[in-house]
Amino acid sequence: MTREEIIKRASGGSTEAHRFLTAYARRAHWLDDLIDQDKADTITGPQAERLAEEEAHWITEIATNAFFQSHRDRLLPVMLLGLNAWVDSEKCHGGQRAGLKGLWHETVYAVAMLTGGWPALRSLTSTAREYDAGERTASEKASEPVSENGLRYAPTLPLTHSPTHGPPC
Repeated sequence: MTREEIIKRASGGSTEAHRFLTAYARRAHWLDDLIDQDKADTITGPQAERLAEEEAHWITEIATNAFFQSHRDRLLPVMLLGLNAWVDSEKCHGGQRAGLKGLWHETVYAVAMLTGGWPALRSLTSTAREYDAGERTASEKASEPVSENGLRYAPTLPLTHSPTHGPPC
């Protein structure tokens, strides 16, 4: 299952839900790369431009997305819990880190539940939790969008899952 397939299934046919999840996942991965310094040691030049571009995209999407506006009371707490877990993951290692870091994906699953109920949620999570973004195919990498300044956007939906989370950090 690819990131796009996961987003499509979670969106339950809602164009607005699909747009929201695409923007949400793109921003989450960009922030992770920024903090982990996967892509750059400092934020200057093209990286500063990319940061501004990502933020402009996210702010515009969240402010104008009808799906988010309609469900913000349900989505915002899940998004904040995922963000909090991601921050905590930065001090962990191995399975503990992957387990906490992956909690932001619960927003994707919340959208699946909102668009298709319990059956859609169970159907998606029973397969999507196995997806490992670290093993993107060459075609997935090639299909990632490119910004005006030639930089590749972060992958749309990097799902990782650790079957055992281990003790707390």
